Amino acid sequence: NQLDLQFQGDRIFFANRHIGLEFHQSASGFELVRLYGISAGQDFLTADTAEKSHDLFEIRMTLDPKVIGQDRRATTRAGRLQIMEVMAGDSFMIGTQAAQNVSWEQEQSASQLVLRLKWNRINAREDPGVIDVEVTVTLRAGDPHSYWRIAITNRSRRYGLERARFPNLSLAPIGQARDNVFLFPKWRGGLVQDPFHAPLGLEK
Repeated sequence: NQLDLQFQGDRIFFANRHIGLEFHQSASGFELVRLYGISAGQDFLTADTAEKSHDLFEIRMTLDPKVIGQDRRATTRAGRLQIMEVMAGDSFMIGTQAAQNVSWEQEQSASQLVLRLKWNRINAREDPGVIDVEVTVTLRAGDPHSYWRIAITNRSRRYGLERARFPNLSLAPIGQARDNVFLFPKWRGGLVQDPFHAPLGLEK
């Protein structure tokens, strides 16, 4: 089919004629275990992805500076990325296996298919069920790209959202590694040739 979605047991298969995705559902979250290029005839994720637990997103939470009686807004500089551990200090991570319940749904039209994955009532330490996360993945007919979005709702009065890393993908080279390029949206954007052989610190 031009667009297709099937649910078998705890697995969701989601594809068009160019790309296919496989998600696993558990009682507390979802994981992406396969991203397959149908046109390229290869997996786009590393071989160990299906064997290990990989968080699709990481949400970093910190204490609200007001809660601990600190106001360091005067020390921040405009135009700079702020490091919240300097401002708050007490941070923790939330991954994709932390929800009290999960659900998913699909929306399909003639030209596109949207998969919505929902993590409901995630605890923020002693604040029970204050975070909800919704991830949408869209495939379009005839389009080799997949389109990803994340929406995070935080109802905690104690902890704030410092940053979210999404999507976390353990990528394998497509075709010949030396022909790959990596584009990233930092400042005005960056490009790294042959990223699988580049040194760490790509932003430099």
